[in-house]
Amino acid sequence: MRVKKRQINPAYKVDTTTVVLTGEEDEETIHQVLGKLYVLLLPQNKWTERGTGQLRLNVRRFGGGGARLLMRKEAVLTVILDVTLFPGMKCFLAQDPRYIRFNAIEEGVTIHYSLRW
Repeated sequence: MRVKKRQINPAYKVDTTTVVLTGEEDEETIHQVLGKLYVLLLPQNKWTERGTGQLRLNVRRFGGGGARLLMRKEAVLTVILDVTLFPGMKCFLAQDPRYIRFNAIEEGVTIHYSLRW
């Protein structure tokens, strides 16, 4: 007795020629580390988790300037941190040495971040 092989045809075809631009094409990753990002909500004075993912230190390939910190969520790859580094920007260790704290300016407001790696 012969069994017929069933062919499975997908309901749609995936277009493999689509190019997704992330904004990182002209940048080089200097360092990356897996971590969890927290942001301080000032009225409540409470740390809330923004997400877990790869934190990258990127610089422009040509010219070497324009360094920034970029972090995307692990599974969905949405941007949870995109901060341009500037001269005089300070980072410091929190009471627990697994955490590093830094401030950044987003939309004219100073935001306090804490990163655990």
